[in-house]
Amino acid sequence: MEDKDKEMSRIGIIWRLFRMVKPVRGMMLYAIFFGILNHLSNVAIITWGAYLVSSFLIPGAEKPGTFSIALLFIFGISKAVCSYLEQLGNHDVAFKLLAHLRTEFYKQIEPLVPAKLMDKRSGDIISRIGGDLEIIEVFFAHTISPFAIAF
Repeated sequence: MEDKDKEMSRIGIIWRLFRMVKPVRGMMLYAIFFGILNHLSNVAIITWGAYLVSSFLIPGAEKPGTFSIALLFIFGISKAVCSYLEQLGNHDVAFKLLAHLRTEFYKQIEPLVPAKLMDKRSGDIISRIGGDLEIIEVFFAHTISPFAIAF
């Protein structure tokens, strides 16, 4: 029973993190769009590359022209640009949300100062907060859009 409660609390935390993306959903959709284009570029590179290789290996097959080879290059550039734009969008979302979380945290902790935190060193508190928030950055920057793109 205890394992089920832990699992439900994890799901609850993940759901809360997903809901936090709402204010920046436009940028998240931007990242997802370019992530999908990135994956489509991967497919195009593989299939077009296979076509080009097979045209050289199959006896009597028509050899590809300059445009066909240039198209493979265009797919490669497209993949690089889309990958960059996807990561740019993901990290923009993550850092905006982390800034919001830091602000909210400090608003909550400020009324406690100094009475509740008298025996704590300020550097330790800041370090702990920063470390915990950096873990959340991975979720926002590297989990949400790949999940949506895979779906």
